[in-house]
Amino acid sequence: MHHPNVSGTHLVRNPVSTMRMANQNETPVPIRGEMITLGQLLKLLDLVGSGGEVKELLSTGEFLVNGESDDRRGRKLYDGDVVTLQDGRRVIIRSEAAS
Repeated sequence: MHHPNVSGTHLVRNPVSTMRMANQNETPVPIRGEMITLGQLLKLLDLVGSGGEVKELLSTGEFLVNGESDDRRGRKLYDGDVVTLQDGRRVIIRSEAAS
């Protein structure tokens, strides 16, 4: 299942159903292209349905990017970046373009 993103970055495959987890709390998310925004990632993971929901969710301050709180939906995420979700799960960006 492919999900196009606003910037033209495309998901390689459904991250929830086809990913191999490094451990129970780490989930690699493969993307096509070099980057994806934090807002696009949250939509991709079905945590939100719209940009307005992204802004509201990020305003909680419960999301970490590489260990630091970040509330910018436009934050660019590249291969190897780690996003910690509000439930403690860690999502690792994996770009085919970086391979």
